[in-house]
Amino acid sequence: MVGYFGTKNTPDRLEMIPLEYLDNAISIFKTFPEVQDKKIIVYGGSKGGELALLLASTNKNIEGVIAAVPSSVVFQGLGGKFLSSWSYKDEPVPFVPFAPYDYSKIVNSQYVELYKFSLDQKEAVEKAIIHVEKINGPILILTGKDDTMWPSTQMGEMIIKRLEYRNFSFWYKHIAYENAGHTLNENNMMGGTFDGNKNARMDAEQQILQFLNSLSEN
Repeated sequence: MVGYFGTKNTPDRLEMIPLEYLDNAISIFKTFPEVQDKKIIVYGGSKGGELALLLASTNKNIEGVIAAVPSSVVFQGLGGKFLSSWSYKDEPVPFVPFAPYDYSKIVNSQYVELYKFSLDQKEAVEKAIIHVEKINGPILILTGKDDTMWPSTQMGEMIIKRLEYRNFSFWYKHIAYENAGHTLNENNMMGGTFDGNKNARMDAEQQILQFLNSLSEN
């Protein structure tokens, strides 16, 4: 696991995180003896899922992605400023800004409506779309249909449509769980029901293992 904000020697907030920092971490990881001749797979959830897809679309050393409740675009950073979440060569990665919204309506981190409105900014979305078709390996997307943080299932479908349209040459799959929320876990629910999240967690674990096993066989 790589910390990229809120840790020692990283930015305090999730704004303008340099992709080179993660690229460097991967380069170092590849030097470990136990990693020699093995594939590099990235896993991320939520904003980490956004990052996993973005990073894999720009780094050919990554040969597979598991993204849980990810974004299909780069969104504005989470620090209160009008900045991208990520940067590359000191330049902001194009991003979708948050739409005007009455934040007093938000309770229990239910930002899903804000993100839905933000995705209506079609010109910004087009510029900030993550080029998932450039990823150098298979992709597994896991989402919860009752996600109250952001519309992960909608964005998962956007990812799949782009892969289909661009004739992506690797295996890809999107599993959208009924009655499951942002965490895909019954112990810290953000949308969905207890049983729905529990079922999602248990199935997602199996899907991830099958995904990893299939890569090790190839």
